[in-house]
Amino acid sequence: MRWATGGLALLGGREHSGQAKERYRAYREVMRAAGLWDETLVQPGDFTRRKGLEGARALLGRPSPPTAIFAGSDLMAFGVMEAAQERGLQVPADISIAGFDDSPLASLVPPGLTTVAHPIADIAEAAVRLLLEAIEGKSVRDQLLEFPSRLVVRGSTAPPKTPLP
Repeated sequence: MRWATGGLALLGGREHSGQAKERYRAYREVMRAAGLWDETLVQPGDFTRRKGLEGARALLGRPSPPTAIFAGSDLMAFGVMEAAQERGLQVPADISIAGFDDSPLASLVPPGLTTVAHPIADIAEAAVRLLLEAIEGKSVRDQLLEFPSRLVVRGSTAPPKTPLP
């Protein structure tokens, strides 16, 4: 099946989540810089499989559905995979799917989910350090800690079959 090029869609996270807002901001910036920004390719979500399934059904039901969907969590990406399967689409031959979190299941669900991994050990170490500083009476408010993430490429993504505009 040859799937029409409809762009890269985003299934976001919870409305009040700072992480979801940052992922949306980054997506919007990159898509605008590439001249590919399309607000209609953004669906709200809540980081659950159910919202991933619902959002993907809406996106895949468009006249020109996306060729790739980036989900705000791996659980949502699993819902996207389910919606693709319902439509008879092959991942990644017909649609690429990526998630966020590098959950333990990401490497086990066929064809293996491409995802963004967080440095969990570094985050935990920083949290413990801040907690100990707070216990010692030091001010730990208003600190912005940033941790580098990395892309873990697995079998759920491939280049689009048709060139992007």
